Amino acid sequence: MKIKMNTELSLKYVDASNYKSYLTIILSGAITTEEITTLSQHLEDGDSIIAHQVGLPTPSELLASQFQFPSVDDHVWTILEAFEHGIPQANSMHTEKAATISNYSISQFVQRVSNADWDVSEEMARLNIPI
Repeated sequence: MKIKMNTELSLKYVDASNYKSYLTIILSGAITTEEITTLSQHLEDGDSIIAHQVGLPTPSELLASQFQFPSVDDHVWTILEAFEHGIPQANSMHTEKAATISNYSISQFVQRVSNADWDVSEEMARLNIPI
């Protein structure tokens, strides 16, 4: 029996005061080398997305229970840790763990990132981040 591989995405948020928040999500399907290449071409600064705008949870919102969030130190970007130090190998993101977001595949995620027109102002308003 062949084991179904999925893709693990580690999301990281770091504010200007170096407070950090992490989330790990699993999307169905194994990311391919071609999808890695596509993602790398559409990430902001090589490793970042506006998570909410591509259907992912936003790790910065977890800070609200621990710190004053939002503050002037906050921003809208979420780092995909696998891309933080360059372009990863596809198999380094594969996992046998079950998907944590139903009805959302890695292929759909890659498509959403490819089509994203990051709207910083909209996300700042949604999160009530002061300008």
